[in-house]
Amino acid sequence: MRALVIVATAASAVLVLGSFAGALHPLGDSLAVFRVPLLVAFALLVIWAPWPRRLRWPLAGLALALMTPHALAPFRAAEIGQADLTLYQQNMLFNRPDGDAWLAEVARRAPDLLTLQEVSPANLALLERLRADYPHQHHCRFGRFMGQAVLSRAPFLPGSAACSAPEGATSVKIEVDGRVIRVISLHLHWPWPHRQAAQLAGLLPGLGGFDGPVLLAGDFNAVAWSHSLAQVERATGAGLIGPDAATFHIPPPGWPVGIDHVLWSGRGEVTVLPKLGSDHHGLWARLVWPE
Repeated sequence: MRALVIVATAASAVLVLGSFAGALHPLGDSLAVFRVPLLVAFALLVIWAPWPRRLRWPLAGLALALMTPHALAPFRAAEIGQADLTLYQQNMLFNRPDGDAWLAEVARRAPDLLTLQEVSPANLALLERLRADYPHQHHCRFGRFMGQAVLSRAPFLPGSAACSAPEGATSVKIEVDGRVIRVISLHLHWPWPHRQAAQLAGLLPGLGGFDGPVLLAGDFNAVAWSHSLAQVERATGAGLIGPDAATFHIPPPGWPVGIDHVLWSGRGEVTVLPKLGSDHHGLWARLVWPE
């Protein structure tokens, strides 16, 4: 039993270290999703394992120090006061059973913009029902059931609507209050063993190159501290809007993770909304123009 506990402690330490190695291999971003439970397991094993006391408490303290930023993440939010822009972001789920509750929530909140993923043919019918309030819609279809969309009350700049190659991003430029912003709806694959790294390598060159404010939101299938999200931030010049919160539950056992994010060139705050027929929570973003 002693040997098993020591091996389990060493294995958990290796996995925790691997969760910081997303820049070296995509497996690191997959492990990063589970960094918090891995740190908890490591701390408990260190305390219970037959380690010398001079090692036990420093190692447990190290685990606690690494967990602290994640424990504080839900409380990091900017006090922005009056918002200049509002955004509703959600992975809609391609086979959602019903859309009436979701349509009612959109109508109640009346956002300026929507960024949506998994826009299937069935979900396109829901977008048509929003056409009166959001006459400016751009949808990129990737595959039979998947696609991203941007909806806006304000008109798109002529010729600015684009679909990425490879699949994954829908972008438009919009003039709001005399300012031109670029809006991107993003959907990434899962990291290793899936092909997020290759997909992102193809997308990154097309995400940059705009001098004005950038608003990018979507289903990253990656957590806030992942290498993938850091690459998108660098490419766009937009920063993650907090606080960080769970938006998806990995089955089983339903572990909550935050893999849906909003990036913006200015300040803002994000609130998690109900799923309303999807398997992802929606995000409500209140944004302030960059100074």
